Amino acid sequence: MAHEIEIFANGSAGFAAAGKPGWHGLGYTAPGPMTAEELLSNAQLAGWNVRKVPVGQVTDPVTGLPVVTDEDFLVVRTNPVTGQPERLGRVGRDYQVLQNEDVTCFLQTLVDESGAVFDTGGSLNDGRRVFVTMRLPEPLMVGGFDQIDLYLAAFSRHDGWGSFVTVATPVRVVCANTERAALAHHASKFTVRHTGNVAGRIAEAREALKLTWKHGEAFAAEAEKLLAAPMDVKEFRQFANRLHPLPADARNSPSVTTT
Repeated sequence: MAHEIEIFANGSAGFAAAGKPGWHGLGYTAPGPMTAEELLSNAQLAGWNVRKVPVGQVTDPVTGLPVVTDEDFLVVRTNPVTGQPERLGRVGRDYQVLQNEDVTCFLQTLVDESGAVFDTGGSLNDGRRVFVTMRLPEPLMVGGFDQIDLYLAAFSRHDGWGSFVTVATPVRVVCANTERAALAHHASKFTVRHTGNVAGRIAEAREALKLTWKHGEAFAAEAEKLLAAPMDVKEFRQFANRLHPLPADARNSPSVTTT
């Protein structure tokens, strides 16, 4: 599995987590919840100063004549380790830059004083994609003992290939694989194109994402129903075989019973 976590020139990784490290073992693990500033610093997401640089004049390879454009820009950041400028993507005139600090500010304003805490953050694909998650204060309890945490995960791109997306999800994002899982499995979603104003859409985002708690209650109720449903030995075996099917050679083995 490719984690795609950014590895910098000094060998450090662009990732931080609270309490529990990512499966890849990279980056910084804090002993407890972090502030926005601590997360940005520990994940090496702070101070990138993402900016648009006009392409300006280029040379036509056919005629050799100069071509001037005011439509094309490079997205550039300051590398947090080397301090050098780096190209992240190419965008148009209407593209609005979103700093990593804007992402944490958006999430913090979104949850207000709910008790949600910053949990993970990281840089993927050499800084072209970043993610930040907050763990919501009320986990789901299924059967009185099985705890499922819920998260708000924000995904921002600096390469011009996607929108700013926030999802409510039970997936803890720690890498590219869990990024894809959270975007595929979420209770609610809020999306803003990089040509729009993110900061001014808090009320709209709250309206879209408040389904999280309804989803959580519904999920817990369905899980409790499944937990209470009786299952005989044959049904359990059928369920287990479907959930974790045995390979063909194992099924044919005389020592394995699947009926």
